[in-house]
Amino acid sequence: MPPLAALHHQVRVARGTPSQGYPATRQQYLDKQLTAIDMVVRMLQGDVVYRDEVAACFDIDIAMEPESTLPRQLPSWKRSFQAVHCCWNERTRGRDQYIVDNATARAGFDLILNETRIARSISSDLRAGEDGACLVVDKPWSGYNWYLGNAKSLVEINVDLPPRANAMTDLTRSRRLSRLPSHPSIPSRTAQSLSARGWR
Repeated sequence: MPPLAALHHQVRVARGTPSQGYPATRQQYLDKQLTAIDMVVRMLQGDVVYRDEVAACFDIDIAMEPESTLPRQLPSWKRSFQAVHCCWNERTRGRDQYIVDNATARAGFDLILNETRIARSISSDLRAGEDGACLVVDKPWSGYNWYLGNAKSLVEINVDLPPRANAMTDLTRSRRLSRLPSHPSIPSRTAQSLSARGWR
């Protein structure tokens, strides 16, 4: 690879080369590409101003706004933030009416897992396997699926996040990693094939 200085020179030469009779739109496209390449080389050389980078790579001119305009904008921003906050509170109140206790969640998840097993056995040639579910805490995710081998898996549901009855079906279905016929079934078919070959 040539040194950055030599590469930069080549790009500048290319930008100054006659267009060879290209249509105007083609010329404009090539000029934009070479402008962006020139800027990337400058970035690698450490010679970059952020506003120039945005203009060259994204064709956006960042306008500098004088600080004197900020006080005039603050009331408008405050009204926007208040409206967003109000909508978020309404959404949260609507969702919270579906919160259930852990015992109810446990029964609900077991029921959903059983129903999806039945649906899969009716609608698909995939082997049912034995899925299980358990409630866990202190996790960064809402739900997770652990493949146990032999076409079996374990679904873990994080109850640090309040279980909501209206979200239980989607959460369980998505965490079962393609075990529903309506979901892409490649992982399940792969597991079935490997299990048949003795993989565990």
